[in-house]
Amino acid sequence: MSPLDEPLARDWKCYMSPQGRRYYVNTVSNETTWERPSSTPGTPKTPAKHKNSVPTVNGFHGNGSPLHQTEPSHVLMRKTMLSVSRSSRCLWMISFPLQINSVTFPLPLHMSEQQLLKPDEWSYCDYFWADRKDPQGSTIISGFEVLLQKQLKGRQMQKEMAEFVRERIRIEEEYAKNLSKLSQIPLAVQEEGGFFTFGFRFCVYRSVSDVVQLQSEVEKPLLIFRENFKKDMKKFDHHMSDLRKQLASRSAAVEKARKALADRQKDLELKTQHLEIKLNSKIEEDIKKARRKSTQAGDDLMRCVDLYNQSQSKWFEEMVTSSLELERLEVERVEMIRQHLCQYTTLRHETDMFNQSTIEPLDKLLRSVDPARDRELWVREHKTGELRPVDMDI
Repeated sequence: MSPLDEPLARDWKCYMSPQGRRYYVNTVSNETTWERPSSTPGTPKTPAKHKNSVPTVNGFHGNGSPLHQTEPSHVLMRKTMLSVSRSSRCLWMISFPLQINSVTFPLPLHMSEQQLLKPDEWSYCDYFWADRKDPQGSTIISGFEVLLQKQLKGRQMQKEMAEFVRERIRIEEEYAKNLSKLSQIPLAVQEEGGFFTFGFRFCVYRSVSDVVQLQSEVEKPLLIFRENFKKDMKKFDHHMSDLRKQLASRSAAVEKARKALADRQKDLELKTQHLEIKLNSKIEEDIKKARRKSTQAGDDLMRCVDLYNQSQSKWFEEMVTSSLELERLEVERVEMIRQHLCQYTTLRHETDMFNQSTIEPLDKLLRSVDPARDRELWVREHKTGELRPVDMDI
């Protein structure tokens, strides 16, 4: 039986380097060697080895030329250090998905893997993850800002409805006063069977007065409903803006750490190349220092990426929670307006004897109000992006 056919020692696995060379890794200690381990568990055939404290990247633990027992010790040391240097460069390959305005999105290959959070609804939490240019300027606005603008427009519409009703009240009151004055003209009172007979005059005046009262009952709820709505929306805006600023800061820190790591790896590579040319104890010491700095830079990068992912996760959670809350508030506001207008039209049918035909179209429109359908139409037209962010990976 050839040595390659013998079973490996316990906890050891065989891998193939990019150059087609076999090498062996201890799955417990992450120890790596070019020599096949002996039958004694946990020990390779030769002491020539190097340690690797980071798991595999892209299926490989390192690369380089194999180590041979017959080579001189200084050549062996050189090649070992070179192998470690190359391994370090391989291990810190960073996988950055698509990043737009500090938000990390999946690459096109993985986009189809995402499912909507609420697939049976046109929910705000699914369609406003991306940013877009402000149509009224050159600035960039977030998807959440688009939702906030819609809510503020809804609040403005509610205010305008209240102002319209108030103006109608003023007109109706003026009309009632004029009717009252006109009915007191002596000639009008004396005219038999005319427009201003007492019974008819009283009915008209009472009808107008009732309409004024009804309109007052509609105007007041429209005015007082969520008086602090604008302030509440500002709180939403400031909170989400702060989270995005923190995310941008963490993204910049990752980029800075990535560049620092690249510099450390380049420095380590240069020192290793010098060692290949001339063996020198000072160069060996410099390589050890450079390797420590490279490892530290790698740890810093991992820490920055972890902090970035924490910030993005927090922003993601707040985006979902806040957009669903805006959705709920919108449905509540629409339902409040619909109920008050339905109450108004019902009582108007009972009190206004002269304008029944003008109320019927309003009744029909109110019966067809559907917040979910309105939201679907609006989302189809204004959505910014349904692709959700993902973690940044190393």
